[in-house]
Amino acid sequence: NELEKAKIIYQRIACLKPKDAQSYRNLALIYEANGNYHEAMKLYVDIINNNIVGVDFSNLGSIIANEFSRFLNRHRGKVDTSGIPSDYLTSTFNIDIRVVFEWNDPLSEFELQFVNPQKKFFKWTHTTFDNKTRIQSEIDKGYSTEEFIIDDADPGEWIFNLESLKDENHKNPTYVKYTAYTNYGLSNENKTVRVIKLEDCNPKVTLDELVNN
Repeated sequence: NELEKAKIIYQRIACLKPKDAQSYRNLALIYEANGNYHEAMKLYVDIINNNIVGVDFSNLGSIIANEFSRFLNRHRGKVDTSGIPSDYLTSTFNIDIRVVFEWNDPLSEFELQFVNPQKKFFKWTHTTFDNKTRIQSEIDKGYSTEEFIIDDADPGEWIFNLESLKDENHKNPTYVKYTAYTNYGLSNENKTVRVIKLEDCNPKVTLDELVNN
C-alpha cells in the first residue's frame, strides 16, 4: 500500500521502457490509486486515441477498455469527459468475477487453471511451445498481462490454481501478480492482490477460492 513510492517506480519504468504498452497501462492505474485523476484521465485518453507514438496497445485493448470504463464509472464527476466515446461512458458492469494475471518475464512458462463449482476446469497455458506467436508479440510490444472475465458465473466456490511448467531458477526470478475482482466497477467492488514467485508453484498451488453468490 505504499502507493506514492509505487507511482515513482512506475514513472521510472515508463522512462526506461517508453515503447512498452504495459508501462502506460500500469501508470494510469497507479495514478488512479493515488487520486491523481486528471493525470490518469489524460493518459487513458492518449491511449485510446493512439496518441503515444510508437506504442501498440492492440493486445491490451479489452483490458484497458474495461479499466477505463471502470475509472469513468467511479470518478466521472472529477474529470472532464467531453469527447469521450459513449461506449466508455455507458458501460454497465455485470461482471461476476474478473481476474487479471501479470508476469515480469515474457519467457515464463506456466499454466492457469480455473475450477468451477461443478469441479469442471478450464486451462490457459503460457509456454514457448503453445504460445510462440503470442510470446514474440509480448516481447515486441511490451506487455505481459491477461484478463479473464467470468460472466453469469455459477453460484458456489471457484478455485484458481497456478503451476510453473519449467525450472524458474533464472538470474532474475519470475513473479506473477494475481488480481481478482468481484462486483467489478460497482460501489461494493472487492479486490484481492497477490504476488507469487513462480518457482514456488511446482507442483501447482491454489491462488484463491472465491465464492460467487
